[in-house]
Amino acid sequence: KCQYKSSDDKQVTVDYVSSRYTLTFYAAKTGEKIGEGGRINAPAVRCPSFISYNKETMKSYAQPDSGAIELALDKFTS
Repeated sequence: KCQYKSSDDKQVTVDYVSSRYTLTFYAAKTGEKIGEGGRINAPAVRCPSFISYNKETMKSYAQPDSGAIELALDKFTS
């Protein structure tokens, strides 16, 4: 759980949830699927400075860091 001030200056609690993403690569020109990039974990280790959340569920899902995405891309292209 993460505590933030909303745009109207009220205190809100957001459930920051770990997630897992599956990467799929597509050709830009044709849209043809060209490969799988595997799964990337996005742990919710600490609350981010800025957050987007669903106002109905009060949840936000962690995003993978750029290093994890670059590593998956490197594995795919090598």
